[in-house]
Amino acid sequence: MKNRLIYNMLKKTSKRLSLHMPGHHGKAPYKYKNIYKLDTTELVDVTDNLYKPKGAIFEAQKMLAKSAGVSNAIFLHNGTTAGVHAMLIYAKHFGNKIIMQRNSHISAYNITMLLNFNVAFIDFSKTENGHNYVSKANIINTIEQNPDAAAILITSPDFYGAMLDLTDIVKLAHSKNMLVLCDQAHGAHLNWDRDLKNAGEYGGDIFVQSAHKTLPSLTSSAWLLLNEGINNELLLQCLSTVQTTSPSFINFLSQDDARNYMDSFGAGNISQAKILIKNFGDKICDYGYTLAHNQWKNETKDDNIIYDETRLVIKANQGGYKFQEQLKNSGIDVELADDFYVVCIVSLNINILNKQLKTLYKAIKSLGKQSLSNIKIININYALPDKALNANEAYFGKKEWVTLNEARNRVAASLVGFYPPGTPLIIWGEKYNDNIVDMLLNADEGKLFGVKNNCVLCIVEEGIN
Repeated sequence: MKNRLIYNMLKKTSKRLSLHMPGHHGKAPYKYKNIYKLDTTELVDVTDNLYKPKGAIFEAQKMLAKSAGVSNAIFLHNGTTAGVHAMLIYAKHFGNKIIMQRNSHISAYNITMLLNFNVAFIDFSKTENGHNYVSKANIINTIEQNPDAAAILITSPDFYGAMLDLTDIVKLAHSKNMLVLCDQAHGAHLNWDRDLKNAGEYGGDIFVQSAHKTLPSLTSSAWLLLNEGINNELLLQCLSTVQTTSPSFINFLSQDDARNYMDSFGAGNISQAKILIKNFGDKICDYGYTLAHNQWKNETKDDNIIYDETRLVIKANQGGYKFQEQLKNSGIDVELADDFYVVCIVSLNINILNKQLKTLYKAIKSLGKQSLSNIKIININYALPDKALNANEAYFGKKEWVTLNEARNRVAASLVGFYPPGTPLIIWGEKYNDNIVDMLLNADEGKLFGVKNNCVLCIVEEGIN
């Protein structure tokens, strides 16, 4: 078995506690004897076709649409990335300008660059403790300043479970004939949450959810959800340009079974999960930990930010990165960490969730009470740098690697920023300023993307007029 390298890696990983995606956490919602036996392809009058569904896929998507309270649903097998791409290709049919958050997923940056969109970015807000979020006021202001935009792309919830009340945003955008698109990758479970709304319930036009992030579904499973007025046939055409022509029926199976499981148990399990997580938060206070949402609610109350209480975000006295490493050494893997926090994606299967919280509490208890650490914080300034070229021109332009110090006043030829949160400090075509360069020089390169050996990609200066 020594040559079965991927199997051996996965078998070893499966023995660790998963507090990260995928949302099935190692347990299928139903039993399958031999999953390979079920794997097949499109067969006329035998299976079905994603792009011309009339059989099982058609009926399964109809049931999903009913669960989500929307007009139509489309299964995805290339993840939420394919859904983001399809939504923005669809929007391109109605104009060349898009509004989106600076903390949008990298898939949104890539497709807007390739489509040569004119992008208007939404500025960030920040809490006293350095937590970044996008306020409703900033979104409203950006819509008012860009009434000619074809669409607005909102990310809600984010990795940390922060969500927006979209009521006023949707109303204003629609009054200016804008499509409201939503990347709801971390919110597939919202379709069954009794307390929270999905983007469609606010009136959003198209939104995409990652079933694999919070539901018992296989990695890369996701779905597009459409409200009334969206051209389903056109959206399918857009989708066909970014997905493989060989869809995975096993992936579709996992999506349909996840939907069926949530229809049966989701609402009750979500309510129970919130209680269990709250009780867990009360127990860990004695050891120097708190649930971050409790603090953020006070800091963002004027901005009407809503928090998904099934997303377990823990503030650690010793710092997020150190806590993540301590848990890793105990056989526990979390979704992500930053200077202060660790983010855990937990199961919505109550039996699994109880085991997860019990094991995590045991690990915290074994570490003992943690004292408050002096954590070096890089003050990330999200003020947009000057633009010298459009993103498409810079991406395809002649480029070279230069040191960070040499990059001052040069034009960026790649995305560069901190991960987490995965937000670009600078994108293709923008100019490096002293502030950005100094932040990157003072950061740990292991926490950066787009930087290699203290160098970044820039446009060759001779190529700029």
